[in-house]
Amino acid sequence: MSQLVRNNTGVLIPRGRAVYCNGSAGELLQVALARADSTATMPAIGITLEAIGDKTEGRLGSQADLLPGVDTSAWTLGADLFVSAVTAGALTNVAPTSPNQVQNLGHVVRVGVEGAIGLIVRPPDALAVGQAAGGELAGNYPNPTVAAVHSGSAHYANPVPAHEAAADPHTGYQRESEKGVASGYASLDAGTLVPDAQIPGGITRDSEHGGFSPTGHHAQAHTLSGTDHTGALVEAQTPLTTKGDLMVSDGTLLQRVPVGADTQVLTADAAQANGVKWAAAGGGGGGAWTTAVKTADQTNNTITLVDDTALQFTPLANTQYTIRLRAQLLTNATADSKYRMVHTGTTTRVRRRIRRTATTDIAQTIELKTAFDAADVVLSTTGLNPWVEEEIILQVGATPGVVKFQWAQVTANAGPTQCLEGSYLEYAVA
Repeated sequence: MSQLVRNNTGVLIPRGRAVYCNGSAGELLQVALARADSTATMPAIGITLEAIGDKTEGRLGSQADLLPGVDTSAWTLGADLFVSAVTAGALTNVAPTSPNQVQNLGHVVRVGVEGAIGLIVRPPDALAVGQAAGGELAGNYPNPTVAAVHSGSAHYANPVPAHEAAADPHTGYQRESEKGVASGYASLDAGTLVPDAQIPGGITRDSEHGGFSPTGHHAQAHTLSGTDHTGALVEAQTPLTTKGDLMVSDGTLLQRVPVGADTQVLTADAAQANGVKWAAAGGGGGGAWTTAVKTADQTNNTITLVDDTALQFTPLANTQYTIRLRAQLLTNATADSKYRMVHTGTTTRVRRRIRRTATTDIAQTIELKTAFDAADVVLSTTGLNPWVEEEIILQVGATPGVVKFQWAQVTANAGPTQCLEGSYLEYAVA
């Protein structure tokens, strides 16, 4: 729940800073950097959602807001964040110690340089500087049930909940469920929550916190103040960065699955950490064939191998393929032709059955290979119409790489030496 506030401090207030109210400017609250070691600069009323220049207005985030794009790399996921007692406006994951005030403003919902913070601005949980035990805060806080301006700070009415005891001298400052044993206020655990054993009977934590569970507010962070922020917080924790990205569960957390290649489909695969993977259409067992066909002749009048522009594809890691190639070339008696069938990734198995021309257009060689080509293979020395056909079984390893047909002249010549229109490469997930 953001609001517009004004900065009259004389300096810029950066984005992501804890601020307190230090007056008003017309209908707007004025803000300055909060610091937990002084009652004069506390409590914080929110965190700036944007940088606010001097004598300008800007947005302030408070209850149930999300602050994305902030550096949270120094903290852990779910860490509570407090107003710093050392650096004005700063947040810390270490709760300040007495006599400083302890005020929780939110927690980390995404870790990283471009992290995110979920805001759950709470009142200070510890005695403030100068507060007498069992009494009111020393002169800075008026009756919380009456709207007023006190000591230069705006203060808004906080009606006493009906279930709270009217005789309680601290009514309005702390909820009944946040109080401990009859002799005083509860101590807080490491997560700044009241231990269940110190909550009086008949009072449940859920009824007080709009959906926060007894085991801590992180378990139900999507119901901050009764408002459903599931989409925003899930997006902050597992960002979808590219059109077509998906989120799936790995059994514990939601994880991003990057969008697949064109024509691929999402298929179940128990071997994957997320239980799914992108595969060729029909993939997973005897899948449909995907065919890459040359739609125009391609020329290479050099002795340097070139990648064929059509006869190639990018496989998926840890996937088995059946591949078929038929390449028809054109050359002359001087240039001749050569080729290689290559894979730039890693493999766990390769089986190639090759049928091709050798020397002339008619002579044929049949070969069986268990690896891709590391040296040039000559298709013709006197023939003008060399060709090659291959059937391949390929088990791709952890690095997918590219499967491709390369070709060139044997002897540099003006040519032409071409791979002809109609040549094709097709593949299917085995």
